Amino acid sequence: MEPLLRRRQTTLGILGAGVIVFGIWTVVKTVLFWLTQRTGPFGAMPAAERVGLSLLVGIPMLADLGLRFYIGHSARAESAGAHRSAFYLVLTGVLIALNGVAVGFTSFVLIAGGADWLDTLIELFIDLTSCVTMADLLITGIGFRSLRKRLGM
Repeated sequence: MEPLLRRRQTTLGILGAGVIVFGIWTVVKTVLFWLTQRTGPFGAMPAAERVGLSLLVGIPMLADLGLRFYIGHSARAESAGAHRSAFYLVLTGVLIALNGVAVGFTSFVLIAGGADWLDTLIELFIDLTSCVTMADLLITGIGFRSLRKRLGM
């Protein structure tokens, strides 16, 4: 049982780091999109409206980054032996649901053909990978806690 506990402990730390990296990637992807979008509805927008739209997109993006940092840090701390509240696992479930909505929207855009299909396919792949990482973190976190409880730790 103890080798299984150590394996789950290590996996939890790695997945926590993965969630943080996906959060950083979301910010980088959004900033690069805004910097390279010179045509279309964003390029023709007046500066004041563009700032307003940037805030409208930026605030939820930073909230997402904060959630991912909290979840990733909590998972890494728990894997290092610190006792953490199960709240980060609840937040992981919420973030999986929100990411599922994003995957659904990206799939719709890909099927409808409303954007460059290669960029959309890459975005879909990354969003799905992020969902799988968070689902694995949720499953490993619950398994780690129950195994630790069974062993009396």
